Amino acid sequence: MLDTALDYLRSGLCVLPAIPTEKRPALAGWKQYQRRLPTEQQVRTWFANAPAVCLLTGAASGNLEMIDFDHAGELFDYWRELVATEAPELFEQLVIERSQSGGRHVIYRCESSIPGNRKLAQRTLEVHGPEPVEIAGKRYVPRRVGERYEVTCTLIETRGEGGLFLCDPTPGYAIEQGALTSLPVLSESQRSILIEAACALNETMPPMTRAPARMLGAGRPGDEFNERGDVRDVLRRHGWDLVRGGANEYWRRPGKEQGWSATLREGVLYVFSSNAAPFEPDRAYAPFSVYTLLEHAGDFAAAATALRTEGYGQPAGDNDVDLSHLVCNGHPPPASSPSAYPDPGPVPDALLRVPGFVSDPVFDTSRNEVIHAHCVSATAMTGIKGAKSPYIVRSHLEDNKGAVLQTKMRVGQEITMAKLVSRDPAALAARKHALAASPPECNGVDAMLVSTGTIVDVPGEDRGCRTKITVKVADARKMLEGWSYGLHRVIFYGNHMTDTRRLARFIGFDVIEEGRA
Repeated sequence: MLDTALDYLRSGLCVLPAIPTEKRPALAGWKQYQRRLPTEQQVRTWFANAPAVCLLTGAASGNLEMIDFDHAGELFDYWRELVATEAPELFEQLVIERSQSGGRHVIYRCESSIPGNRKLAQRTLEVHGPEPVEIAGKRYVPRRVGERYEVTCTLIETRGEGGLFLCDPTPGYAIEQGALTSLPVLSESQRSILIEAACALNETMPPMTRAPARMLGAGRPGDEFNERGDVRDVLRRHGWDLVRGGANEYWRRPGKEQGWSATLREGVLYVFSSNAAPFEPDRAYAPFSVYTLLEHAGDFAAAATALRTEGYGQPAGDNDVDLSHLVCNGHPPPASSPSAYPDPGPVPDALLRVPGFVSDPVFDTSRNEVIHAHCVSATAMTGIKGAKSPYIVRSHLEDNKGAVLQTKMRVGQEITMAKLVSRDPAALAARKHALAASPPECNGVDAMLVSTGTIVDVPGEDRGCRTKITVKVADARKMLEGWSYGLHRVIFYGNHMTDTRRLARFIGFDVIEEGRA
């Protein structure tokens, strides 16, 4: 370790001994070395028995910067794919290191000074309550947001000016590409490609920049533009270029020739470039805000007036219309008959417009896990307006033909697995032709199979189907031994057990909890 530390120092890197369990220097006054390198004699003394090595990032090490891919590096391959689309040879120049948690460090120097540490990609997960939770080996304290609790996990971040990181030959760390003693020096444009590719994988949007409240509301142009307006033409008129289409579009600001400056998803523009005026970095903008900033220099009143002339909003002077006499074609509504089931209230939003993942399960009873796989997968598992999961377009695995999405689902996400069944299969088969026209309580479907678990891994091996998730369950052996009603199940994000029981009582079907009977 001493010889390596000396090599780092001679390469102009500010190397210090570290406490590996705390990931900090093992020196009381180490911050003085953010301004100067230690001497060779100091390094020899420090590393006589040092258990770990760390490097200070920033000017002290020649504008050294590191991009840290956490959560076992689950977004690393997707980031590499994005970088390759813009600069195919850039990735091969970088130094790549595997961390003790299975993540990746991407390390390089810059021609110009670098900023401080920055979070580039995050993910927000809903949890059950205020108790601390562990996700991907890290402990998080939930925060309350309205009636729910959330944690925000950082998936990609930088170590810049004022930062540091543990490195090889610290136990658990290993260089996979290049050498720390021979670091590449990147131009500002090359660095931007790396940073912006990571920002494009962000799943947690910051609070959206909207118009003042007086500019929005029922019948107002700004509100209607947010609902049906398309900012793509506005962006193009002001020199923005669409670089990559899809559900999550990548856009490049005027004057930039490589990389990305923002993403556009579900009408929301998320800007991460620091040179994309009039937009600010790390901000999300509603369609009306984008239109106002670009077309009317931030004047929301002028923007609303212009949109009204284009047909947005309710014309001035319009009054509300009373449609109550049209109910039931002019006849009074029939008296409602009492229900045999108590009204449970509104159906939870979580049960509506949320796609599922149809799975073929494989059981690992030794680990209490179930591996679910399929070649057809949704990307917006939280709903059409939710965050999209990263994906790669690949061929169908079994015949290497066609095209399917290999989706990277969320590690740490709790899921619910379900299937509607009839406990009398013969009766169901005899009446299958009437299913489409019959209500659920009359077509033989009388029960729902339900179970819950937590995604602990997203396997990438080319076995089974393309999209795979490993789910930790309560009792995999009991689930396997009781498996029936065919192979497939449908998986949804979130724990919906309570809502499913409420719905079952209201509609009138039974809930069978698999793996617990």
